[in-house]
Amino acid sequence: MSLSVKFDDQELGRYLSVLSGFSPFSGVNRESELLDGAESAKGEDFGYITYKSKTLEMPFEIKGDILASYDAIQKILNVTEPKRLVFGNYPDRYFYAVPDGNFDITQVAMFGKGTITWLIPDGVAYSTAEFTFDGVQEDGYQTITIKNNGTEWADVDYEITHQHENGFIGLVSQYGVIQLGKQEETDGENYEASEELFNGYSLFQDDRGTSYQNPENTTQGTLEVKNVAGYNVMALKGGQATSGYWNGGMKTLTIPVDSEGRRGAKNFYCYTQHWFETGLMGQTGAQTIAFLTRKNEVICSMSINKSDSVGNTARVEWFAPGNTLIRREKFQPTAYEGNPFNLKMGCHNDFLKEGEKLRIFWYGSYMERNIPEIKDMECEKIQIWIGQWGDRNLTNQYVTHNYLKSIWFRKDNVEKYRDVPNRYRAGDVVSIDGESTKVYVNGMPAKGDEINGSNYPKVPPGTTEVQFCYSSFSSPPPHIKAKIREVYL
Repeated sequence: MSLSVKFDDQELGRYLSVLSGFSPFSGVNRESELLDGAESAKGEDFGYITYKSKTLEMPFEIKGDILASYDAIQKILNVTEPKRLVFGNYPDRYFYAVPDGNFDITQVAMFGKGTITWLIPDGVAYSTAEFTFDGVQEDGYQTITIKNNGTEWADVDYEITHQHENGFIGLVSQYGVIQLGKQEETDGENYEASEELFNGYSLFQDDRGTSYQNPENTTQGTLEVKNVAGYNVMALKGGQATSGYWNGGMKTLTIPVDSEGRRGAKNFYCYTQHWFETGLMGQTGAQTIAFLTRKNEVICSMSINKSDSVGNTARVEWFAPGNTLIRREKFQPTAYEGNPFNLKMGCHNDFLKEGEKLRIFWYGSYMERNIPEIKDMECEKIQIWIGQWGDRNLTNQYVTHNYLKSIWFRKDNVEKYRDVPNRYRAGDVVSIDGESTKVYVNGMPAKGDEINGSNYPKVPPGTTEVQFCYSSFSSPPPHIKAKIREVYL
């Protein structure tokens, strides 16, 4: 049986047979550098040793329809960047490779022979599997023992799941450190400065009045909270009008008073998850969220809508007072990565108001806008509206998943945004990507968390112990796991 060779997830063995004697491990291409010594010195001083890219010469033969096989192979090899290369005799490893040089075939009758030269730019192979290591609780810290069975240093990813509030994350090994948050942050300090005023749907009330995000939206329908795929979501139940334009239902929440008995938030943060995902082309639907003053003035609002009844293009729009459009983005509301509002991508969204500054979130990045007229506006109400276009039905013509998936609201009672006790809430998941040295909280980029001096150390072959430190008041402690992909020379 011919050796399996998969390049870019396509099997080359369907078109060629690798000749016996070929080995994918030709050895690392090491390079040494010596330093010039003084004229009177003997010999030279050692500088360093490194390795470069390497090549693999893979001889093969083709039988039968050589032209068809040649074209098929050329199509597979036609790439513009390194792709995964896996050999069947080592299925647990892969290279990032590109074909290099000429691809020539010597033909005799119905037989052909040739050689594919694989260029491995980084000169190494990687394990197809990722290996996970959990933290072991010690007295006030945790120890993670990472076993790297590769032959080269490997990047380390970390995932920290919080069971209690926490203000500091420290990861220390003999090779370096990662520090996030503030080591001196204490539990509950200045707690009244920032308070979570609600979390969930229980305070929302049915409202058939005006939808202030867009007064043309009708509100004669009904919204309900139901379980979808294990999630409690707010959804359109039915009963919407049959007139033109957008028709649906609405719920309104009056912001609770804070611990000092005051209602209204001049500075606030609101985290939401919006599930907006079609199952068929041409489905339509919309959902909006609006932050209102006591007099029902719009501070800011957002609309996710799809009126495209033929294709699959949706829009997300953000508005300032007077329903002034401040940003619009188009997207495809599929189940894939191009849609930030599906389960795979997390449905994440948030709003931050600090005086006249408004910060909004879109697809992994933030946009800030100064809007002087909102500086002293206080949020006292939140409206959620969900609906359908015109008189279209709520079955196959309606966006399959058109829900508010979660919402919580925090009041920041200071004019200028300060460090909020505590930085990490119970349930927060902090992810650290060792290769890119980026940090995420609940799938969203963490801005300003990293402490200077963090170097995101790799781990060498063998066993490495990493000490995980956190705030002393974080009890029960966070759960941490480390993950590596082994690297082989």
